[in-house]
Amino acid sequence: ESDILIPISANRFFSTRDRNVFLRYRGLFISSYLWCTILWSVGSGYDKFDRKEGIV
Repeated sequence: ESDILIPISANRFFSTRDRNVFLRYRGLFISSYLWCTILWSVGSGYDKFDRKEGIV
């Protein structure tokens, strides 16, 4: 039986330790990114909208 989508030589076994290390660093990166955006108030810029003056 031939596997067309994934060649057998491309299958690599990842140990549980390798997987957990990858997931740990991914989680640390995502959480640090989210905390930085919260603490630095990213995206909460100053917008002035005045209908009388026509200032946006």
